[in-house]
Amino acid sequence: MSLALSALSPQRVWIHAALGFALAVTSGGRAAADAGETAPPRPAPAPVSLRGAWKVLDTYLPSTKSVPRDARSIEVPSNWYQRGWDRDGQLWFVREVELKEAAAWRLEFEGVDYECEVFWDGVSVGGHTGYFAPFALAVPGGAGQHVLAVRVDSPRETTRDWSLHKRLIKGVLGHHDTRPGGAWSVEGQDANTGGIWGDVRVTAATTAWIDRPMVTTATASAASATLELAADIAPMRDGPVTVRWQVIAPRGATVAEGTWRGRGRLTARAELAAPALWWPREYGASPLYRAVFTVGADQRAVRFGVRTVEKDVRSRYKINGVPVFLRGTNYIGSLYLASLDRTAVRRDLELMIQANINAIRVHAHVTSPAFYELADELGLLVWQDFPLQWGYDDSPAFAAEAARQLREMLSSLGHHPSVIHWTAQNEAPWSSSWMVYKYPTYDPDQNRLLSTTLADVLAEDPTRPSQANSGTGEHAWMGWYSGHYREFNQPQAHPILTEYGAQALPNLATLRTILRPDQLWPLDPNLSAWQYHNFQKHELVDLAKVPLGGSLASLISNTQAYQARLLQFAAEGLRRQMWQPITGIFQFMFVEHWPSMSWGVVDYRRIPKPGWEALRRAYQPVLPIAYAYRKDALRLHIVNDRPKAENVTVLVTRELGGKVQYRRRFAHHLAVSSVSALPASLTVPSRAEALRILVIGPSNLILSENYYAPGYFAE
Repeated sequence: MSLALSALSPQRVWIHAALGFALAVTSGGRAAADAGETAPPRPAPAPVSLRGAWKVLDTYLPSTKSVPRDARSIEVPSNWYQRGWDRDGQLWFVREVELKEAAAWRLEFEGVDYECEVFWDGVSVGGHTGYFAPFALAVPGGAGQHVLAVRVDSPRETTRDWSLHKRLIKGVLGHHDTRPGGAWSVEGQDANTGGIWGDVRVTAATTAWIDRPMVTTATASAASATLELAADIAPMRDGPVTVRWQVIAPRGATVAEGTWRGRGRLTARAELAAPALWWPREYGASPLYRAVFTVGADQRAVRFGVRTVEKDVRSRYKINGVPVFLRGTNYIGSLYLASLDRTAVRRDLELMIQANINAIRVHAHVTSPAFYELADELGLLVWQDFPLQWGYDDSPAFAAEAARQLREMLSSLGHHPSVIHWTAQNEAPWSSSWMVYKYPTYDPDQNRLLSTTLADVLAEDPTRPSQANSGTGEHAWMGWYSGHYREFNQPQAHPILTEYGAQALPNLATLRTILRPDQLWPLDPNLSAWQYHNFQKHELVDLAKVPLGGSLASLISNTQAYQARLLQFAAEGLRRQMWQPITGIFQFMFVEHWPSMSWGVVDYRRIPKPGWEALRRAYQPVLPIAYAYRKDALRLHIVNDRPKAENVTVLVTRELGGKVQYRRRFAHHLAVSSVSALPASLTVPSRAEALRILVIGPSNLILSENYYAPGYFAE
């Protein structure tokens, strides 16, 4: 074998457009012989990376088979808006490719937004539709220079279709209230996301293409696990080939192996003794295995974790049989996926970990591969949405296309142990009564066929829970779009709330990078500029009743204080209902993914707002909560998300001007994954006093600390 297992680079996934295959690729040399052949393998050329400068043109004739030297250049991978092309529609990408002799070559694209047709030496070799899925196309081999041309089309939806009858499956990248222009203005499709945003390479093989490798966990415990392995095997010649598969443990040892002979879909089972289970980071380590498929010297590998996930009758998510309360957030890292490399994603995920977040809803889109790889490594849970946001074309043809792209998502992301849930559509019209006020042509039955079709596709993955639609019933917008945030103390009807939150302005330094100096103040004459950057004055003033104040500094302070208070109150009120019925909550939204002023607790420059600190406190795994059950009295609750029981001391202090005015201690027992109330009640602090609660474990270790600012209980 020409490629040592230890030399495998991190895997990526591609989808073969013509056959519907997904391919996990590792770099390295390849040989020509089938495992069962006696002839010595002939080394194949290494993959050819096509990263770098391409020529880009508005129009191009592929039949010229030439690269225009005077055209502007663009770096690939990139999204064209970030490279100076503020436009939608078509662009041509052209470059030369030099190949060595090989039995077969194909082009592999990690991602193209949104539709493309590919020409090789002037001849169309295929294309792909959909922004997020990797794909591959066979190209005529032959040593020497070749001309590659890619027509990329990222169109603008027509006024008639947008935004209730959309046809582009781009989710928040095409239409959302956090993107440039907002959700319903004529500018709402500005700053188009088109481009070749992922890696491109040309790869050779000599015996067989190994596509769509997949490993799922059928059963798992500390004693044993059963794995289901699969891959598509497409030989270069007639007849079957012999495939060797191996399961490689985190430390590099082969712990299971076997052979399979044939062509088409390989399926196999692997039994592991004493597996290293993948756990969320608070419950244990998150080790990753690899499955390696080899035909001669052609080889593919996929990385996976050994774990099971299920949702029980109480809607609790269980990882390896253990209930895990989901302390989540919604995430859109960037509209421009080329910018979300491992460094950028790790920065965001580390801020989430510091905020005690254990679950991330990838809101109505598929993000960059780096996100899923790092979530696997860091033990974070992912609630994955398909890119359908609000209303879409109601035809059977659109439902079929959505089903095809949904299968691409399941195929390309299904091996990630971090992904514990699929959602097909966010707020389908049939579940969103608010649309009757927004759209004169609103049909309360719209997209029911789409939901039924996508539910059938989701059922093809039995290894994790899923839902066809995330309806408004699980989006708790009290205190922003309706009602008052104190309603979070009331019993909730839905066990999992996938949205709650409020807007807050970033700090003044960040705001000055968003608006021109003359647009900063006063507010009303510049409101259109603020609204373009997602600011919602009506909700802030008329519904949330947040005072504007008499200056920009006051407005910043008031909005930030309101967001922080709402998040603390909401998270605490919902966590007190742990398992009765609440099993998971997802704050909206973690970061602002472009220069805007919206729901993020971290601004687009990645500077946390006070809401981030409020979320950090309210999301502690062990959380003491003071609840005003009467106007003059508090009751204390302790939430313990950990699968660990412990005797603790609870210390309560009231502080005035930083000096302790009152101190009281309680001995308490924390049960596993529970909420418990302390028997005593406390007097509500005065408006000038702060309240601080510490939970102290054995050896005087502080397990958690909660804080209520002066006046918190006064409203």
